[in-house]
Amino acid sequence: MFRTSSHARWIALFLAPMLLVSCAVFGGKTARPSRSQSADEPGAEPQQASNDYVAKLHQTVDAHVRASSDSEKREHRIIARAPYYYKEYEVYPDGSEGYEILIQETESRTAPYVADVKLAKLRFATRFHRTLEDARQDAEFLRDTGTETITYEWRNGQWVRAGSIFIADATEEWVEGQWVVAEHGVERVAAVEDSSAWGWPKRLWAKVRRR
Repeated sequence: MFRTSSHARWIALFLAPMLLVSCAVFGGKTARPSRSQSADEPGAEPQQASNDYVAKLHQTVDAHVRASSDSEKREHRIIARAPYYYKEYEVYPDGSEGYEILIQETESRTAPYVADVKLAKLRFATRFHRTLEDARQDAEFLRDTGTETITYEWRNGQWVRAGSIFIADATEEWVEGQWVVAEHGVERVAAVEDSSAWGWPKRLWAKVRRR
């Protein structure tokens, strides 16, 4: 009986230090945060950068949409595209909530990200005129309804507009107080212009549609 108790005491004394070491190593209260939880973890930086450029893209697009809503300036903006002058402005009917964004990563170091932003758009434009004064006096607009895709590049911490394309689905004229679809197309050159020059505005308008 005595020998058994003695052996038990020796075993208990032998295991006690091991149990203390085990608690020190695996105890939840004394363990350090894992690397994935550390605030100094380098892997957290790309995530923050990702959120940063996405947020900035939304800010850039929202600012563009808001600028187009300035009705006092837009209807008087005259565009000069040799050899013609005309008025043009745009409206985004869905506002800053109605656009789609596609961001792609590139292999370029100067522009590591490229974004395409697709928006519903109404474009209002007058006919083409040879003189600036005729364009200024013209208040009859044609309305094109379609979709615009704007391309942005991420450069030096900001989004830079690289280009855009507008695809019109329908063209309308203002007739007797309402918009009427021009089923057979419209002539973009002012009626007072020489018909021999009509080839110029047609080619010009094709360029405008692609910009």
